Amino acid sequence: MNFFSYLYRPFSTTCDHALPPIIHNISPIKSPEPYYRTHIIKSNSNVVKSLIDTLNSKPYRFGFTSSQLVFHIKKNNIKIWKPTISTLVNFIGYNDNEIEKIIKQPLLNPFTIITYCQHIHETPVPIPTKLNILFNNNKLIVIDKPVGIPVHEVQKYYYNTIHEILANQLNINKNCLKPIHRLDKLTSGILIWGINSEIVSKFKDNQFWNKSKIYIARIKGRLSLNKIENTDDLVYLYPSREMIKLYKGTKTEFNELYYDPIKKESIVSAKLLTGFPHQIRIHLRNMGTPIVDDPLYGFNGKYREIKKKREDIDNEYWALLIERSKQIQLSKISNYELPCNECSSQIFKIPEKDTIGEYAICLHAWKYEYHGSPNGPYHDEHYKFQSNIPSWAIPLGKHGEYQIIEKLNDLYSRL
Repeated sequence: MNFFSYLYRPFSTTCDHALPPIIHNISPIKSPEPYYRTHIIKSNSNVVKSLIDTLNSKPYRFGFTSSQLVFHIKKNNIKIWKPTISTLVNFIGYNDNEIEKIIKQPLLNPFTIITYCQHIHETPVPIPTKLNILFNNNKLIVIDKPVGIPVHEVQKYYYNTIHEILANQLNINKNCLKPIHRLDKLTSGILIWGINSEIVSKFKDNQFWNKSKIYIARIKGRLSLNKIENTDDLVYLYPSREMIKLYKGTKTEFNELYYDPIKKESIVSAKLLTGFPHQIRIHLRNMGTPIVDDPLYGFNGKYREIKKKREDIDNEYWALLIERSKQIQLSKISNYELPCNECSSQIFKIPEKDTIGEYAICLHAWKYEYHGSPNGPYHDEHYKFQSNIPSWAIPLGKHGEYQIIEKLNDLYSRL
């Protein structure tokens, strides 16, 4: 398509058609009562670290400040044992300054054991009455993932996860239930699980499968062409972990499904030709057409600046991101609750349902298809899973949904 034909592409909108207000299907916001979880941590004999560095680095990343760690030691929530679990380090009689010096000194004994009895306040998330199971043959389980819930266990999310909720709903041991792929907490749509490691390994074996993964997104503005491929390297940032990752060889194919010239927003499909963290979200941001309510990569998002190279992340920009993260956290702290007496954690407000990007963004995994490669061990196997189109992607009017479905089927009728 040349420049002039792009300019004069017909609008998808008439007086009967326009993109609707964004309403995400958000369930009641809940969290379990605070509870304790014990961690047993062995210091690494190959890397000498202090107590605070050990607890704040991989794989634990508790994020303690010095004062928080002193608090937990004085409360006996954190204990240090040397050289084995039989000898407890005694901090009785030490003042705060003395303890703070000790926690920053190297743990010289390679057999140091740390126990941390963590008081957990799970972050509230939208909990559905029941997950929508699209397919279950006792080997594969496919659900239409609701928004706002992390897939698996991470810090502050142990019970409020799809993993836990699905295992309880199916009444099976959650250790047998393993995700074949993952979706961001804010993303909805097709999510596939295997009931054991063998099934997961089978479907992750890219050598023997032709795969198709199609997403739907609502974006600001309009693609520069009806169809466009983005191959930008992904600069993936995680300030709280001081982590920068660069993913190369990425590829996403975008197609316009609908454009609303009044709102200046579009519905697009995104076909993942590679799969890396936040690939669709970063590629859309880099094209100047971010997802409308993306809190990270939107026009007002934390990572709104386009960064395509690792060297673009200098110390000044890194400091800016850390400051933005602090401000976001501070904005959530309740002004009517005191810190928890048990663990000194701040109590956070439950955000309003319509807070942009808090529980959902306009990104939906619409269709996943697996077809066994010719001459491979699964050549006669074909799996196709498809979810409903979310309301935010359906133009108003009598034929709005049909218009989107017809375009999707036109584009992706075959693998």
